[in-house]
Amino acid sequence: KEQLLSPKTVLSKWIGALSPSQLNQLQHLSLNFQDCEVWNDDLSEWLKQMPHLQTLCITHTDPQCIYPLYIPPLAELKQLYIHSPIAADRLEIPVLPSLTRLSVNVLYPETTSPWLPNLAKMTSLESLTRYSLTLPEMIEMSRYLPPQIGEISLFALRLEGTEENQDDFWRNMMQFTQITKFNIHGLDTPAFFLEWVKSSPISSIRLEVPDE
Repeated sequence: KEQLLSPKTVLSKWIGALSPSQLNQLQHLSLNFQDCEVWNDDLSEWLKQMPHLQTLCITHTDPQCIYPLYIPPLAELKQLYIHSPIAADRLEIPVLPSLTRLSVNVLYPETTSPWLPNLAKMTSLESLTRYSLTLPEMIEMSRYLPPQIGEISLFALRLEGTEENQDDFWRNMMQFTQITKFNIHGLDTPAFFLEWVKSSPISSIRLEVPDE
C-alpha cells in the first residue's frame, strides 16, 4: 500500500471513543495492526489508562518499526501476547505479578534482553513461549525463570557463531522441578538432561534437534 495508516489516528478512533471510566474498567484488549506504522510510545500511554487489564494481545507487522515497546506495570494482567517485528532487546516488560502466560514472538536480539531479570519476580508465571532466540539469550533467560514455571516452549533458535556451552542452558533448566510441558526446536539435547527427564514431572515433551 502506498500510504500506511497511522495507529495514532487508529487508536484515537478505537480507544479514544471510550470514556475514562470505560478504559479504567477494560479487562481484555487485542490490538492487531496490519500495514500500519506503529508508534509504540503512544500505545504505551494508552495502556497506562487501563489499570485493570487482564489479557493483552499486541500484533503488528510494520517492518520499519524501530521504537522500543514499553508494557506498563499492569498489576492485574494475567496473559500477555506480543507479536512484533522489533528485536527482543527493544522490549521493556516490567515485573507483572499476576501474569500467568507470556508469549513473545519478536526478532532476534542484538544483545541479551534487559527485561529478563524481571521474570524471576513474576511469581504467578506458569507458561512461557518465545520465538527467535540466540543461545546467549536462552542461557540468560534460564537464569531468571521463576521456580513455579510449568510450561516452556522455544522456537526459531539461532545458534551459529556462538561459543557458549549449550550445557549451561540444560543444567539451568534442570533446576525447575515443576515443569510439566517442554517444547524446544533446534537444540541438541544432552544425555544428562534426558536422564533427568525420567524422574521429572514432565508429562509432555517435544525436542527437535537441528539438521546435520
